[in-house]
Amino acid sequence: MPEKLNILVYGAGAIGSFVYGWIAPRYKDIILLARGDKYIKLQDEELILSEVDLNNKNNVKASVINSLDDIDNVNVIILSVKNYDLEKAAQQIYSKFKNEVIIVALQNGVENQNILTKYFTKIVYGVICFNVWQDNENVVCYKEKGPLYLGTEDNKLQYSIEEINGIFNLGFKCEITDRLQDAVHTKIALNLSNSLFTLVGLNFQKVSSFSKLSFLSTQVISEGIKIIQKAGYKEHILGSLPNWKTIFLSLKIPSFLRTLIFKKNVKHAVINSMAQDLIMKKRNITELDTLNGYMLQLAQKNNVKAPYNKALYDLSRKAFSAEIFEPLSVDEAFEIINSNTK
Repeated sequence: MPEKLNILVYGAGAIGSFVYGWIAPRYKDIILLARGDKYIKLQDEELILSEVDLNNKNNVKASVINSLDDIDNVNVIILSVKNYDLEKAAQQIYSKFKNEVIIVALQNGVENQNILTKYFTKIVYGVICFNVWQDNENVVCYKEKGPLYLGTEDNKLQYSIEEINGIFNLGFKCEITDRLQDAVHTKIALNLSNSLFTLVGLNFQKVSSFSKLSFLSTQVISEGIKIIQKAGYKEHILGSLPNWKTIFLSLKIPSFLRTLIFKKNVKHAVINSMAQDLIMKKRNITELDTLNGYMLQLAQKNNVKAPYNKALYDLSRKAFSAEIFEPLSVDEAFEIINSNTK
C-alpha cells in the first residue's frame, strides 16, 4: 500500500500560507512551519484568506510549528521560501531528513533547480500563475485560486506527483505538466515586468504616464519571449496570464489603443513579489538576478539583443540596492531606460 503523504509546508509567507490555508481544512495531515512574529501570531489567531474585490474571507486555525525539531513523520515538504533563502532552507531540511522526502519547490525561475538538486533527488517543481500577498502576519490576499502547474525534470515521480496534484486540487486549481521547462521559462518572460512595476511603485504611487509604462512593459516582455524562443523553449499556456500572441500584437497596434488596454488591465493588477519585498517589507534583497539577470545571461548565451531588459536591469539593480528604496516616476524611468537602449 502506498505510504500516506504527511505534508510540511516550509515557509509561512504569502504562497506557503495560501497553499496551507486552502488544503488544511480538507486534508488533516499537513502542518505549517513559521518563525518569529508569524509563528506567534498564528498560535494566537486564525489564518485569514482574503479574496480581494469580493470581500470573501476564510478563516483557518493553523497547525503550526517553528522548528524542524518539532516534527518527524514527514514525507513531503512544500518549500515556499524565496530563492535567496533557498540554500539555507535546503541545508536545514537535508540535515533533518536527508534525501528521504519529496520536495515540492514553489520558487520563480530556474535557480531552485540549481540549488535543490545538490541535496535532493525527489523534486517536484511548481509554476505559480496567480498573485498572492500578505496584508498582515496572518492575512493572505489573493484574486485567483490558481492555477499552479506541477512538473518534474524528465517527467519522473509520476505516482507521487499525481497524489500531490490531487491534494492541491482539494483547495485550489492545480495541473500536471509534462513540459516543465517551457512552463518555467514562459513564466520568467512574463515576470520580467515585475522589476519595472516595482521600480515605478505601481499600486503605491500615481502613474505619471500609462503610455510610457505600457510601452516599456511590452518591450521588456517581448524581448524576453524572443530570448527564450531562441534558447529553444516553447510557449506554455499559463492560466489567464497573457499569451505570446497578445504580447506581440500589442507591439503592432497604435499606441493609444495599447495604452487603453494596458490601463484597463493594470487597474486590476496586484502587488507582485518583488514589490512585496522592497516596498512592503522594506528589504533590499530581491529576485532581480534570478529573473531579469538570468534572462540577460540567456540572451548573451544565445546571441540575442535585449536592450530594454539590459537597461531595466541596470537601473533596477542600482535603485533596489539603495539603503531605502524610493520608487521613480514612470517619466523618470522611461527617460533613463530609453536613453540607454540607443
